[in-house]
Amino acid sequence: MATYKVQPRGVRLLRVHNAVTNEVVADYVPQNKLIEYLPEWELTPNDVKNIPHQLAGKQKKVKGLRFELLGTITGMDKSHP
Repeated sequence: MATYKVQPRGVRLLRVHNAVTNEVVADYVPQNKLIEYLPEWELTPNDVKNIPHQLAGKQKKVKGLRFELLGTITGMDKSHP
């Protein structure tokens, strides 16, 4: 029987917009680094978990921010700086 190696899922790259003014707050930010890249927005780990819901259209914004998916980096593990 053939065995397969599980491929890493990768990290989402996001563009972050202010939901009120529609200006770009940050560009090409990995989802796992949002809390440290945007400290002035005071994002919590629970807010980061809600980002896929906003990307899917179930929510309009997360803490006043709107996210746009730019792509994924598949060769990078989640601990990469």
